[in-house]
Order: sequence, then C-alpha cells, then structure tokens
Amino acid sequence: MVVATWLAPGHAAAGHGPVHTPCAEGNFSSAANTSRDTYSESGASFNCASCPPGATSMMMAGSADISRCECSVGYAQIFHGGNSTHANASGIQCRACEPGTFKNVTGNTSCAVCPENSYSGAASASCTKCVDNSHALAGSANKSACKCNLGYEGEPGAPCTIPQ
Repeated sequence: MVVATWLAPGHAAAGHGPVHTPCAEGNFSSAANTSRDTYSESGASFNCASCPPGATSMMMAGSADISRCECSVGYAQIFHGGNSTHANASGIQCRACEPGTFKNVTGNTSCAVCPENSYSGAASASCTKCVDNSHALAGSANKSACKCNLGYEGEPGAPCTIPQ
C-alpha cells in the first residue's frame, strides 16, 4: 500500500527520484493514497487537504477520493438540506448530533435517541447515565433533566438522597 505524499517542488533524493513528504493526518493529496482522516483524488495538484469538518476517512492509509470521507463519531449524514452542515465536493454533509442523541460509530448513519435515564449534549458519542435514584425521559439533553425518584430529594441532576 502506498502512503500519500506530496512532492516538494524541485527536490529529489540522490538517485531515488523525487522526495515525497507524507501528508499530515487529517489531510488528503490529489496525487496518491493518503493518511487516515484524508482522501485523495486524481489530478495535477500535490497539495494536502482535510476531509470536511465532522468527517474522517477512517482508513489507515487514507482513501482514493472525497466520497470515502464519512461522518465522524457524534456526527450524522444529512441527505437534503439542514442546518449547521459541512458539505464536501461529493455532496456529503455531516452535522453534529443534536442534544439528547448520540452516534458512537463512524459512518454515514443517523444519530440515535438517548434511552430513558440518560442524557447527552451536542455531538455526543454516548449518553451519560443519570445519577443513582433519579430518572429522565428518553432524548434528554442535559443532566438537569434527571429528576429524583419518588421517595428521594435533590436538585435536578444532583445526587438524590432519602429525606431525613
């Protein structure tokens, strides 16, 4: 497997042809396969560039084109419009998962709703469990949604204790 590189103009290793400097992680080169979080397209440019915000290539040596960039953990693909999007040349758009939802895998899939008794903020990879002796509705967006169970007291999101 070839690692993506860019050609430093006018530089060559003695007897070994051009010197290629690897693209940094999170970048792409239009000249060759690239490092993780990157993509590469055929063309004359040797510059490195990143997958769009909220996206990664997830391949150890990068990918052949921008369409291989996938939405990162905590980001979901939108197919038609939407707010707070980042689009790449192939039309892939990734947006942060809304509060109360999460996505724990890389790929062009949807965010899932947090289950009961948990919550999450925006762009979450997981949901956080409410404190002991408390509950929250599915899709809760912050810890203040966690209310003490019957027979316990405490501020929303704070520890719940038995009244004395």
